Amino acid sequence: MRVFVYPTTEPLPEHLEAVRNEFLKANPEARPTDHRLSLDASHRGRGVHAGYLNNINSLDSFEGIALYQRAGWFIKYRVTVGPANNSACEERIRDAVSAMQMREN
Repeated sequence: MRVFVYPTTEPLPEHLEAVRNEFLKANPEARPTDHRLSLDASHRGRGVHAGYLNNINSLDSFEGIALYQRAGWFIKYRVTVGPANNSACEERIRDAVSAMQMREN
């Protein structure tokens, strides 16, 4: 899991499109999926998400992108879980993200 925090520059939905385009440029074989990590519960459902199935070094993986906006900042989570159908990691990832939450003022 990678976490990025940086100033907001555009509305959240438009920023997700920019992040998706950047991801697909670097991973042209990635396939969109409806699967999402359950990160949104700790953000009260106010994020935007993208999920992809990808093959990295012959290992099928799930790539999840979650974006949130808080107090003038974007918070972006990039999660790679392999193999792609391994949901056992999801609870541990959600707990780690909850521990890192930025509080709104």
